Amino acid sequence: RLICGFHAPGRWHEIVEVTDCLLASTAGNEARERVAEWCRAQGLSAYDRRTGEGLLRNLVVREGRRTGQLQVRLVTAPGELDPDAFADAVASPDTSVLWTRIDAPSETTVGGQTELLAGVDRLEEQLGGLSLKISPAAFFQTNTEMAEQLYGVAVEFAGLTGFERIYDLYCGIGTIGLEMAPRAAELYGLELLPEAVADAIK
Repeated sequence: RLICGFHAPGRWHEIVEVTDCLLASTAGNEARERVAEWCRAQGLSAYDRRTGEGLLRNLVVREGRRTGQLQVRLVTAPGELDPDAFADAVASPDTSVLWTRIDAPSETTVGGQTELLAGVDRLEEQLGGLSLKISPAAFFQTNTEMAEQLYGVAVEFAGLTGFERIYDLYCGIGTIGLEMAPRAAELYGLELLPEAVADAIK
């Protein structure tokens, strides 16, 4: 479930379940609700990092605003889950379903073992004339339209003349650098996540 709360040592002050995230699209909210309903019906419990008990850790719903594709990735602790039933409950023609198992105490969605249960392994999106395929763990701006505006400002301020060498640091899949590349002589992207580097190269 999507919750908001304030934590103090030993207790939660307030927990409010959110059934309609105003930052997400209707399709994204519906996908999240399908996952929540299925998890409730299966009796799956939330992971407690203090005790190491429970299964459910995070849910990542990504949307290709220009392609209409959704990528739904359930992140759990190691444990039992019926992957076929989960995929059947969540998948649709434009929705890919993935399951990531992470055996670490920290709350993260990076790392672990990810399995594709339905659909395609990369989310397709278009941004500023680029056709992108985004791996589940790779960073991508959540708001495509605003990212285009932001990158446009960066390109304008850079004032490139075609002879520059660009260094795109912590570049993720390289969207900012790739937007500038046609206006420069060279582009170097620096990134630690191998999946993001592969996406940028592609």
